[in-house]
Amino acid sequence: MENEILSQYPKKVKLRWRWDGENNDYITYQNPQSGAICILNPVGASIFNYCDGSITVDEIITKMLDEYDVPSRDYLKNDVVSFVTEFNKMGIIMLLSD
Repeated sequence: MENEILSQYPKKVKLRWRWDGENNDYITYQNPQSGAICILNPVGASIFNYCDGSITVDEIITKMLDEYDVPSRDYLKNDVVSFVTEFNKMGIIMLLSD
């Protein structure tokens, strides 16, 4: 399943969100199911921002490797795949096929 996700195009659904924090490095969004206000840390915000339906999960990982100092590609891949999978389950991100 993980390899299948890597080739999909994540796209956030229409929801209320904005950049937040002193340096605009956090994202605040309203959960569409619960209405709760949630905050994404800088890494989560970066993943979320890339989920516009134009690039694959694998391409998101490649872009983020240039932005963050991580121990390995696999380390980052696990985080990105987990994030996208969880947000897909919550109905915040949809996964589009080619």
